This record gives sequence, structure tokens and C-alpha cells, in this order.
Amino acid sequence: KSKAEEAGEAALEAILKESPEMGINKLIIALKKVGHRRGGKWVTTARGRIRVRGGGSGVSLSSD
Repeated sequence: KSKAEEAGEAALEAILKESPEMGINKLIIALKKVGHRRGGKWVTTARGRIRVRGGGSGVSLSSD
């Protein structure tokens, strides 16, 4: 990974700690506000890596 990619992923992780259910489009906007220009595909992939690394599956399941 490049330094820019690592910095972007760290920023995304910080955003997700504050708002774990934030949608992809809002995450893109939040990243732009802190100086990281990333697209939807990158944000989706990085969010999945962060959730797996954090012990979550990245998938919400419910049993009604």
C-alpha cells in the first residue's frame, strides 16, 4: 500500500469509529472534507477490510 492509501484508510477508520453505519456516499464526502479523494469502489473495499480487521463481518443479519 502507498502512504496515501494508508492515510486514507486510517482516516476512514476514524470516521467509521464515530459513525459505523454511515453509507458509502456520506463516507466519500467525509473523506473529501479531511483531504482524501477516494471513490465508491475504494471506500467499499476499504470499509470491508476495516470491518473484518475489527472483528465484524461487514454484514448485518437479523432474525425476526
